[in-house]
Amino acid sequence: MRSIRGGKTLQRLGIVSTLIDAAAAFARRDTRTGFLLLGAAVASRWVPGLGVVVSVFTRLYRRVRRNGEAGLGGTELIEQGVVPSSQRAER
Repeated sequence: MRSIRGGKTLQRLGIVSTLIDAAAAFARRDTRTGFLLLGAAVASRWVPGLGVVVSVFTRLYRRVRRNGEAGLGGTELIEQGVVPSSQRAER
């Protein structure tokens, strides 16, 4: 049986983790995802777990968008500016 305080702690932890994911999205210049995650973190105040669900779906979307490549694929490296787009290999 979970106490009320434990539930609040988990809710706050979910909000903080969503805010960290939003900061990471802004750091990789993905503003659309960053704002989506910020909104989900705010909405998590009233709907517990919403931010975590949105965070998981954005991670899945990014992975599928990279064509299922594991780890740091070429697409993500180009998006982060590690590899210049002029050096991008054609598939």
